[in-house]
Amino acid sequence: MLVALVYWLLIEGFWDGYTIGKRLFGIRVVQENGTPCTLGSSVVRNLLEIIDGLFYYLIGFISMAMTDKRQRLGDRVAGTVVVRETSVSTTSSTTPVGTPTEPESPARSQ
Repeated sequence: MLVALVYWLLIEGFWDGYTIGKRLFGIRVVQENGTPCTLGSSVVRNLLEIIDGLFYYLIGFISMAMTDKRQRLGDRVAGTVVVRETSVSTTSSTTPVGTPTEPESPARSQ
């Protein structure tokens, strides 16, 4: 468990909010304002995962269900959100994981 915690802290904090698994699934952790995850916010969110994990992650699930950004307790305290990366042409944008997205209509893209 300690090795996993150190892994998340170092990788997520120094690799712009990615871990290997997050990179594979096209998600990452960013600050609520969209800037990359910092080492400090990574430390806070991952230490609080201990509380989120109580009762088979029931605490984390309840916390996620109560927020529109689907943040677990660690994310709320650290001011972070997990986002899915989508790329449109040469620009990239992020949307919070679990947020419904509407396809862009031709009228809006011009």
